[in-house]
Amino acid sequence: MNACLARLFTSGMRKRGPNLESNRISSLAVAIVLLLVTMPGIVLAATEIPSTGSFTIPNEDPSITSVELWSTGTGAAQATLMSPQTQYNVKVAATDNNTFNDLNTLKVTIYYDADGTYDEGDRPGTGNTQSCAILTWTNGGSFTIDPSASTTWAVVSGSCSAPSLTSSTGTFEFHFKPGKVATENNGNDEWHIYAIATDGAAGTGDNYQEDREMNWYGEVSGVTATTSFGTVPLGCSGSVSGAVSATYISNGPYDEQVRSDATMTGQDSAATLTLHTSGTSPGASQFALKADDDDTVADSVQVQSDYYTTINNSGTQTGEAGITQANNHLWLWLYESGIISEEYQGTLYYRIINGL
Repeated sequence: MNACLARLFTSGMRKRGPNLESNRISSLAVAIVLLLVTMPGIVLAATEIPSTGSFTIPNEDPSITSVELWSTGTGAAQATLMSPQTQYNVKVAATDNNTFNDLNTLKVTIYYDADGTYDEGDRPGTGNTQSCAILTWTNGGSFTIDPSASTTWAVVSGSCSAPSLTSSTGTFEFHFKPGKVATENNGNDEWHIYAIATDGAAGTGDNYQEDREMNWYGEVSGVTATTSFGTVPLGCSGSVSGAVSATYISNGPYDEQVRSDATMTGQDSAATLTLHTSGTSPGASQFALKADDDDTVADSVQVQSDYYTTINNSGTQTGEAGITQANNHLWLWLYESGIISEEYQGTLYYRIINGL
């Protein structure tokens, strides 16, 4: 098109004479056409405007797929029985699709249930030395236990473990030792284990294992180191000793018992006296003993050397500090002659046994 216009423009410029006005008009027309052709391109208004779209995926609650009680050490395996002061491991398999870094805490509640039937309403909210311990993992790696003071319950934190916080699935391991007075169960009563995971959005997931058992535990301590009958005559009949104190700790019914060495030995001559075990009439070179948990000989029992004799069969579950029986006494009978005059010594033993 530009070549044609150029020729037309040249032709118009050559013409002279009468059609001069017509030529001017043609030249003007050509000039106008050229002007239109050389104008810049037309600028259009915006043809698109951005708008932000969004959607939200809601928080997904954590879940606990299993709760298991395990023994520890060589041959570790799933366990149904616990013994106070023995280490165990509660394994909690958990999942959080937002990763474990989303969790705030994971708690394990180990508790005694008197009727033995698992019910959420029976679950304690705080620890108790006789009936409940709450183990807590807190995001950041710490493991704690309630009750934490004045108790023999313990979290073995050095053995506890948690999965990587960047993982979504894994097992938390809570190593612990039941306290000395964690209630023995021997009937319909049971121990249960409950676990709950809580995340930052207050979502939770939980699970439990029911019907675990707690064995009997007993301990005697603080027994008076020495006791004496003082100076007694030959043929003495029921000379009373000084008081003997003993502290008993137990997670259930218990009996208090005593026994003696078979002999007492003279400290100068090394002469021996033999324990008479069938009444209060000892023979030559013999002595007899009775014992009780009070200062009354009337209901005392004969002391033996080859087995223990019960002096109290009504002990019940104690607290962590135990029960101190400070009024134990013994009574002594001696043969009437042939015993060298000197000090004789022997050993007495106090123990605690299951009262069932």
